[in-house]
Amino acid sequence: MVEKRVAIVALAFAIVLTGVIALTVRVFGVEVPDCVVDVQPFRQGNVVEKAPKRYEIHYVARMWKFDPPEITLAPRSIADIYLSTPDVVHGTQIVGTNFNLMAVPGAVNYARVKFDKEGDYLVVCNEYCGTSHHNMAAVIHVSEKAAAHRNVRMHRLSLGGRQQADRHDIQRTLRQHARAPRRIDGRR
Repeated sequence: MVEKRVAIVALAFAIVLTGVIALTVRVFGVEVPDCVVDVQPFRQGNVVEKAPKRYEIHYVARMWKFDPPEITLAPRSIADIYLSTPDVVHGTQIVGTNFNLMAVPGAVNYARVKFDKEGDYLVVCNEYCGTSHHNMAAVIHVSEKAAAHRNVRMHRLSLGGRQQADRHDIQRTLRQHARAPRRIDGRR
């Protein structure tokens, strides 16, 4: 008799959990990240505008930077992000979104992100990857100016003086983000 009650409670619990997962997917638009098996890992990052406000971003996480380090998108854009790494495991998170993927050598991971609000979205490595891990960051700028021109602007780091300027811009964004007040629910 006790076993029958335990089995009924376990079954009810499983049904409730399945319902919660279905509700989360439907109401909050949560999507499960995916590992892409039919694409070879890439060694260079780029951004392609597939349609107005629809982008495909190939991020390469490597010690200790992201390629591309800076991107500008239009507000209310949808980005299909593919992530690869040639060296060690990196954790990649876009602060202020639900994007959080692991970059694993030899694999390409995928997730879709919608950028509804204007602002700077910080891309950080959240998996320790070596001595300069704390400097590993990139920025996605979402602005109306990009929408007017319908273009994607990508800044490539050169080996010259601009490299230092880009690094300082990213570090300034990191400091500003750290100082921004947080609400109790974790949002800014």
